Amino acid sequence: MESLDLSQDSDGSTMVCAPFPAQDLPPVGLSDIRRAWETASKAAEMGLELRENDPDGVVFQDKLGAPVQVKFDDFDAHCWATAIHRSFNLATVKGLSVCFRMLALYQLMAKSPWARPLFSFDRKNGLRIDKGLLAAAAPLNVDGLFDSENIREETGAPGAIQSH
Repeated sequence: MESLDLSQDSDGSTMVCAPFPAQDLPPVGLSDIRRAWETASKAAEMGLELRENDPDGVVFQDKLGAPVQVKFDDFDAHCWATAIHRSFNLATVKGLSVCFRMLALYQLMAKSPWARPLFSFDRKNGLRIDKGLLAAAAPLNVDGLFDSENIREETGAPGAIQSH
């Protein structure tokens, strides 16, 4: 598994250095997403303590080689990313891909009410995600997030703009 560098930036933050665009992160399987969800949820419930060397964000390179910095500024995102780091290792391509897809999925769930029929969560069965959602959510944008309108269109969710 390809290892990525961790370095300190000018403000002392620990950053994962990914020498490629966020859009080049490979898709991940549903079992990895479920495991990441469970790991991050438990860590948040238990009050995960952040340590000095836990990654504070990632520096990707855009298609032209310019740096694109994505920091885990939000405490919840930082907690989730740290839990995923400790389980999957954000200093690997797979770990980074799982983390960004999990955070992007969480953002989609929180900000896109139309997507709610495409996933469910309960303590007994865990996270359930529509296979169409996971397939449509494979590509990430330059900031490592999903294009919600593309997902809406690909899944045929209500209110999607149909392309002809």
